Amino acid sequence: MAFGVLELPNGSVFVPGTSRLEDNTTTAQLKKAGGSDSDTVLVPQPSNDSNDPLNWPIWQRDLILLLLCYCTNICVGGVGPLVSTIALPILQEFHVDFQDVSLLSGYQLAVVAAVAPIVSALSHKYGKRPVYLVSAVLLLSGSVVCTFASSYDILLGGRLLQGFGTAAFESVTFSAVGDLYFVHQRGLRMALFVSSAVGMVLLPSLIAGVVAVSLSWRWSFGILSIFTGIATIGVFFFGWETSYVRREFSNSGTSLQGSVEGAEPSPGVVDSQEKTEIRQVENASSSSDAAQRMSFLKRMKPCSGVYSEEPLYKMVLQPFYLIANPVVCWAVLINGFAQLWNVVVSLVLAQIFSPPPYSMDSAQLGYLNTGPILGGIIACLACAVVSDRLALMISRKNNGIFEPEFRLLLVLVAPVFSSLGFFLFGYLAEEGKSPVLISFVWGLAFVSTQVIGTATGSYLVDAYRDVDVHIFVLSMSVKNFFFFGFSSSFIAQLTENFKSQPQ
Repeated sequence: MAFGVLELPNGSVFVPGTSRLEDNTTTAQLKKAGGSDSDTVLVPQPSNDSNDPLNWPIWQRDLILLLLCYCTNICVGGVGPLVSTIALPILQEFHVDFQDVSLLSGYQLAVVAAVAPIVSALSHKYGKRPVYLVSAVLLLSGSVVCTFASSYDILLGGRLLQGFGTAAFESVTFSAVGDLYFVHQRGLRMALFVSSAVGMVLLPSLIAGVVAVSLSWRWSFGILSIFTGIATIGVFFFGWETSYVRREFSNSGTSLQGSVEGAEPSPGVVDSQEKTEIRQVENASSSSDAAQRMSFLKRMKPCSGVYSEEPLYKMVLQPFYLIANPVVCWAVLINGFAQLWNVVVSLVLAQIFSPPPYSMDSAQLGYLNTGPILGGIIACLACAVVSDRLALMISRKNNGIFEPEFRLLLVLVAPVFSSLGFFLFGYLAEEGKSPVLISFVWGLAFVSTQVIGTATGSYLVDAYRDVDVHIFVLSMSVKNFFFFGFSSSFIAQLTENFKSQPQ
């Protein structure tokens, strides 16, 4: 097999994610894409059921994805980094120090990390919709509490409540890309989703800084409450269940995305002696699989049933078993550290730029987020254009065979942008250089975070479809515990350093 992908000596061994995307004589009976992608085999093969998310109109799937992107951006961007730009008025009103304010984010992140495995298990067993609904209500409740908080402790309680509501939208939503789209459609959508979770994550902070100066810091949470209210309404009406028990038949000669996602391969094996052997999923859905599309009212049911008979406690523990997988461990660490330093920068913005020589207010601190926002958007557009096309191009050169590892080529450019961004940020801030230039180099670092998130996210959805939710949950939990550790220890050390400096 080409491009350094190892070829198994025994072609009958199933390799998850390996699939034939290019049409040839061996895929004549499989369903194909339409339009300009008419020679592309659909992976996974859709059923004849109208309730199969893969059979929904593409505009409905895209609208659901945009809704989830909106919710994710509110959670990861609005709830998480929001405090960094309004830290100064909070510590002045409640007479606390920078470490106490940073812990408003730290404890919230710790709650997200702690409850994420439970959220993952519930979404696996009962579907994603009930988890989304409960999370949206908790998120809205926490935002309202923060808006009217009369003390630091009440504000902290509201932040913890927000943490309970954030977990689902920060982890489970990643797997929705795999629920809603075929392999050849996922790269673009994953880039869009990662942009909401990474690239545009600081947009709410920019708005919050301006609002805090124009109105008050409470209005920053008040506007967040309005946006979370809109998200709650959107999830109630249009956050339909995307989980689906997919029945796919495969022959052992070659494989197109595996057997049943989460089930054993069906019998009926046909041998194939092609040099590169990949299982092909047959279009074996019978007419009995066909079902009428559920009405709009039925799609709004809070829960549509049980999707797994596995005990809940085992599903809670499953993400931690996956850490033994070297690939999962690598993906968790590279994503965690890519985002960790951006969080550290956002946590120390007020301490670096509020004192002289910068003497910035909350609005000006918010404007510093412009560089990362633009960097994230540009990287999102680049990944959206390149990801799917690059995978398809390499697959064609690989005899029409797609390997999930083709998604990882984007990671090669990440070290260049991250090194330039973070090292220059530290140097320029220490030298007291232009804030515009500092914002620009921070944007370079955000490019690397967007690229890493898109590449690893697409790879995990393609290669580990059965357990991708657990992997994203594990990644998010580890990442947030990293953040909590830095927000408590690193910020404390930084505060001491500032106090020890001559005034």
